[in-house]
Amino acid sequence: QVFNELWDRTGKTKPYITLGTVMGVGLVQIKDERGKIITGATRLFRILLSETVYAIWLNRCDWRIGKGSDPTKILPPPEVRNRLLQAVNVRLRNDRVLTNHRSYGKKALNRKLVERTWYTVLDEAPSSALPPDWATNMGVLVGVGRVRRPPGRNR
Repeated sequence: QVFNELWDRTGKTKPYITLGTVMGVGLVQIKDERGKIITGATRLFRILLSETVYAIWLNRCDWRIGKGSDPTKILPPPEVRNRLLQAVNVRLRNDRVLTNHRSYGKKALNRKLVERTWYTVLDEAPSSALPPDWATNMGVLVGVGRVRRPPGRNR
């Protein structure tokens, strides 16, 4: 559900996802109508799919091993959603840090690639409120939204 919500922000059609797609996620390529590979969308798809599958695996292991397969201890959907969004936000933050050429030299990520990857899924993107150097400026960036718990005692 979170994967679909984030991918729909790109405006691209989602490839059919099978077990083979998950296993070979590094080989998936998103192409435009002329057959040219869209590097930002391809990279975003790979990141979102791998993070989603990894989050599913972590939640299942936590429930199966950590909570003894107790059906009453299954995580509620908002908690699962927030965990996945937090993982995606960590990935976004890491990409922004890895664009620093002073620290990483030749191994630094290309700033334009990071911008093409994340621009469509950021909360600020539609309003054009992003500064031009958002990928390299290490200030505050909201990232991808999450569900907040309701206030009060009856959560």
